[in-house]
Amino acid sequence: IFLCFAVTAALAFGYKGVSWWVSKNARYKEDVYRLVTNIVEIVSTKAQESPGGGYVPISHVRDQLIPPQDRQRLAKLWNDAVTMLESDSRLRSEVQLVEGEEFLVWRWLASPLAVK
Repeated sequence: IFLCFAVTAALAFGYKGVSWWVSKNARYKEDVYRLVTNIVEIVSTKAQESPGGGYVPISHVRDQLIPPQDRQRLAKLWNDAVTMLESDSRLRSEVQLVEGEEFLVWRWLASPLAVK
């Protein structure tokens, strides 16, 4: 009887552990997609507001979206979103001189209708 109980408990804990892990990964992916969507919205809006200068420093976008006290904790989330955006054909990263200082920026390449 004890062995049966132990096996049942182990299976239940294993199932709960796997369920928790799968749920946590799904939430993380949703957070990355949400961050990517917010980044695209900021960069495309900047492009609409300033024709010909549709770029924004990447660090400024990060600073808009992630409060200073959360930056270290959310660094992996930010880096995963940036990595995902590397394959987005609507954005290009490049170095630009902004107010006399070189910044890595995102430039919006798509038309304003391509935001969604």
